[in-house]
Amino acid sequence: MAIPTFQMVMLPLLKYCAENPQEHRMDELNDVIIKHFSLTDEEKNQLLPSGKQEIIYNRVGWARSHLKIAGLLEDPKRGYVKITQLGTETIAKNPNLRNIVNIMQTEKAISI
Repeated sequence: MAIPTFQMVMLPLLKYCAENPQEHRMDELNDVIIKHFSLTDEEKNQLLPSGKQEIIYNRVGWARSHLKIAGLLEDPKRGYVKITQLGTETIAKNPNLRNIVNIMQTEKAISI
């Protein structure tokens, strides 16, 4: 499997946080996503062109950032993530990736 895009990471990331509503360290979430997509060691260790960060860690970070902007995740403290009430309500509606992207666009439009 190819390394997933950050958009592909958003739904499994949000679902994991909903199933485990406590605070999560970002390194834990990286491991969850690597396992979810069954990435090989080679894929897991592939670096960005800058050579400074693994691609998958970058994509998990971007997914987290976009979900946070949409109000579905929050950062209770540095390096930690937690699902919000809106995130819990969204997952309860059994969304697909398209729903998550639509919610994000709506939330962003409201906050501008």
